[in-house]
Amino acid sequence: MNCGGPGLIRRGSGSRLTRIYLAQLHADLDVILADYSLPQFDALRALRLLQERGLDIPFIIVSGTIGEELAVSAMKEGAADYLLKDRLARMGQV
Repeated sequence: MNCGGPGLIRRGSGSRLTRIYLAQLHADLDVILADYSLPQFDALRALRLLQERGLDIPFIIVSGTIGEELAVSAMKEGAADYLLKDRLARMGQV
């Protein structure tokens, strides 16, 4: 995404963020990392939009507060995995 730097979405109106997100979705993405809880555009909304586009891109939710029940629910909805913010090192180096 090119809104404040690679891969970043800055605060703004929900519909504006939706348009930015959709404009950046394309089949050659390797993975999508999404914060579970943002004020105007959260991970579940992003996941649903991805599914509506019919793209098969691994979708990983990142959160500092997500509980196991919410994580399991998100994975049932189609998220590939979830990652706690204090354990980002699990992703390895790029």
